[in-house]
Amino acid sequence: MQSRSIRENDILSVVQLISEAMNEDEGRWAATTIKRHFVLRNLGIDDGRKYLVFESAGHVVGISGIHHYEWGPPEHVWLGWFALDPAMRGQGYGAEMMTVTEDLARQQGYRKLFIETYQSETFQGAIKFYEKHSFSLVGSIRGYLPDGSDMLVFSKKI
Repeated sequence: MQSRSIRENDILSVVQLISEAMNEDEGRWAATTIKRHFVLRNLGIDDGRKYLVFESAGHVVGISGIHHYEWGPPEHVWLGWFALDPAMRGQGYGAEMMTVTEDLARQQGYRKLFIETYQSETFQGAIKFYEKHSFSLVGSIRGYLPDGSDMLVFSKKI
């Protein structure tokens, strides 16, 4: 598996991957945010996001990235979309993706990585993955999603 910066022509593959790895709602949100990223980038505006795609045999099988809010502390960054082809789970590829992402964040000068996820059935595997990789639950917002699921925030010093 190899990583590279996302290209505009990756959007469709990435949205399909996120839809399969998470759900179609997340795929729609990904389409919106990633398209906006390229619109802004093409206008010369830095939106604080850096996306990586991971390929195997010429196909996009993973996405990750970081995003920094310009109003946030300069040493903090958030995990961007993080998804792996479900057929590749449990083989160490997710851990490899997280290592590459943490390295990218450190290279950019960040010292703490935050993750937003949700307390719903869809994201139980993600929660276990983040905990396995030394992220700690640091906050929550009750009833954040329309189905009543809480938003969970995890973090880790990197």
